[in-house]
Parts: sequence; structure tokens; C-alpha cells
Amino acid sequence: IGSSSFYKCTSIEAIEIPPSVKEIKMCAFTRCTGMKDVIIHSRINAIEKNLFNRCYSLESFKIPKTVKIIKEGAFAHCHEMKWINILFKVESIESRAFLDCKSLTLISIPTFIKEINRMVFLGCSSLKEVSIPLPIETIQNFSFSHCINLERVIIPASVKRIEPGAFYLCKSLKEISAPYSVLTNENCKFPEKVRITLSISSS
Repeated sequence: IGSSSFYKCTSIEAIEIPPSVKEIKMCAFTRCTGMKDVIIHSRINAIEKNLFNRCYSLESFKIPKTVKIIKEGAFAHCHEMKWINILFKVESIESRAFLDCKSLTLISIPTFIKEINRMVFLGCSSLKEVSIPLPIETIQNFSFSHCINLERVIIPASVKRIEPGAFYLCKSLKEISAPYSVLTNENCKFPEKVRITLSISSS
């Protein structure tokens, strides 16, 4: 399926992609604003850049087992997306992948990923709690910025760097729980006026 093949096809409500499809290129379904359901049977390796960007009505998505990378802006502005299963074979989630997914209430971050990139979950205003898994080492700037209902974040001992704006404008954030190695690391910057608690079990 070529780049921008179905760009702005607003009348599409659902699509099922057969196993014979080997590749779905960038922006193939960008701005398919009426699309609610997508089923992919093919063995693709990547969710390409901006593939479902501004598919405002898309409610959920099951990542194919063969996918190893979710590229930049893949699901950005999917306002109705409430959940997405990110399988543990995924090795990289690029910047802005889930930007402004306002209805997203639950995220599962795969354990093969080593960093949370810039603005990946920026503006995911329905998130209330996030548990960062091992072996994540870096939480980049603005990765959870503007998650205005985020209340609690759990950080593991593998984290070596939290950039200053990682939780920028998370107005409801009340608690960050982290082990001693993270709390005493000068490269881990925590937002002001947030209760920081020591987590023994994460170390």
C-alpha cells in the first residue's frame, strides 16, 4: 500500500488488510477521519510515519506481532483511541507516536525499549497512572508533557536520565515513585511541587 494511498478518505469506516500485503507506507491512511476499526493480517515490520495521523475516530488498534518499530506520529491525534496493545517485540517508539491521543487511558510500554522519546505521549490527557518498565534508561523532554490528568508515575532502577521537561505541565501529578539510584542521580530531573517517594521493590 503506497504512501498517502487513502489520504483524506473520510468516508472509510473500517479496513481489513490481508496477509498478501507486505508493506504499508507512510501516511497511507492519514486524515481518514471517519475510520473506527483497522485489522491488519499482514506481517509488516513497522507502523510507518504518520500512518494513522489524525484518524480522529479510530478507537483501538492491535499491533501485529511482527512489528518492531512504531514510527514518528504514527497515531498522533487519534482522539478517540482508548487503548492500544503494544506487543513486547516492539523495540522502538519514535517521537510523537501517540501525541494528543486524548482518550488513551492505558498504555503498556514494551520491555525491549530503552528510551521514551520526545513527545511520545504528549497531550494524552486521560492517562492517570504510568508505570515505566525495565530496562528503560532515558525519559526524554516532553515525553509526557500536557498529560493534565496524570497523577502517579512509577520509575524503575534502570532509568539513568530524566530530562527536565519530561513531565512539563502535568498539572495533576502528585507522586513519583523511584528507587534510591534514580532519586540520587543528578541527571534525573523531577518536576517541582511533586511528592517523590522511595521505592524499595524497584531496585
